[in-house]
Amino acid sequence: MAGVALGRGIIYDPLTGKADGSNRTPFPNNVIPRNRLSPAAVKLLSLVPAENNINGDGTSNNYAGGGVLQYDRGAYDTKINFNPTNSTTIFGRYSVQRSLIFDPVTLGAAVGTTWDGGQPGRAPGTIQNIGLGATHTFTPHLWPARSFVPVTS
Repeated sequence: MAGVALGRGIIYDPLTGKADGSNRTPFPNNVIPRNRLSPAAVKLLSLVPAENNINGDGTSNNYAGGGVLQYDRGAYDTKINFNPTNSTTIFGRYSVQRSLIFDPVTLGAAVGTTWDGGQPGRAPGTIQNIGLGATHTFTPHLWPARSFVPVTS
C-alpha cells in the first residue's frame, strides 16, 4: 500500500464496488464527506471535549481530564420525653437526613461514564423517620408480694 501513512488505512466508500468489498473507491483525501455522516453522530461528537493531551512531538491525540465526586450529608434528630406520672413515660422522635451526591461524567455534555465508575449526575435524597412510644409500669415488682403456704397432705 504505497502512499498510505504508517498506521493509517484507506477509507473506502461503502456505496461503491461489489458486495464482497472488491472494487470499492476510496474517499478523496481519505476523508468521509460531511453529507455522508449521521447527524446524530455529528451532534454527539460535537459534545465530546477537545483533545488536550499533548505528545512529545507537539501533537495532541487524546483527552485527559478528571472530576471530583461530591457527597454532602446532614442529619438532624430531635426527641421529646414526657412523664405524666411515675409509672408512665411517653416519647416522640423525629429524624431527617438530607444528602446530595454529584458524580461528574467524563465527557461533559456528551455524558460518558463517571470518573470513579459510579452513577452519573446529581442524586439528591431525603430520609425521614418518626417514632412514638409509651411505657407504663403496672407494678414495680415482678411478682406480687404474697405468702405461699405449702400444701401438705
